[in-house]
Amino acid sequence: KVRHIKSDELKCSQYLMNSKFTSSEAKHLFKFRTHMYTVKENFSKQYENNMLCELCSSAVSSQQHLFECPVLIGFIPEIVTSGVRYEYIFEESRKMKKVAQILLKICELRQQLLDDIK
Repeated sequence: KVRHIKSDELKCSQYLMNSKFTSSEAKHLFKFRTHMYTVKENFSKQYENNMLCELCSSAVSSQQHLFECPVLIGFIPEIVTSGVRYEYIFEESRKMKKVAQILLKICELRQQLLDDIK
């Protein structure tokens, strides 16, 4: 789950200790960087029969799809207009801070919409 993280040594990532990141931003970044955020692709064994996004049903429910989901973009246009990309979760602190702010909005809205569906 952490194959995307490039590191030559074992140490705590800077964003976890950086005071510029709120605890919520750091927590979400950690979940996304380790592929532990609750989307179907990250837990594919549980969702073998239905991997589609619960909101738009047009693509696999993945972390990256959250930045492409038309339903989420309809509510949060800055997902596209900000220029922030999903890959920023693996970049340097300045880019990670930008993506963390968008991630919080995406995760909060997604949870509200999923709660409404249930």
